[in-house]
Amino acid sequence: MYLGKLKRGHVEHYIADQLEKWTPSTAANRFGGLRAFLKWAIEDGEISTESSLMVNMKSPKVPEKQVRVLAPEDISSLLKVCTGKGFEERRDLTNPQIFL
Repeated sequence: MYLGKLKRGHVEHYIADQLEKWTPSTAANRFGGLRAFLKWAIEDGEISTESSLMVNMKSPKVPEKQVRVLAPEDISSLLKVCTGKGFEERRDLTNPQIFL
């Protein structure tokens, strides 16, 4: 297929396909790559600005991931494993304040 024959429906179908096969984050990343490619194609004269295929298209929504946070007692247990006077223990306990 020639780049000049590409239609908005092709782009929409591609993004929908990416959302079915991959995570929203991957689909959004590929959306951004396609947008950059088409911008280059317009600037290079490969396609006309009238045929800008992604005008007013929005990137796929990427939901925020919940991050599990350790409880203070779990952090204390982890730090207790690092107590001692040997090199490894002192290395592993370099800055316990970053965990608190």
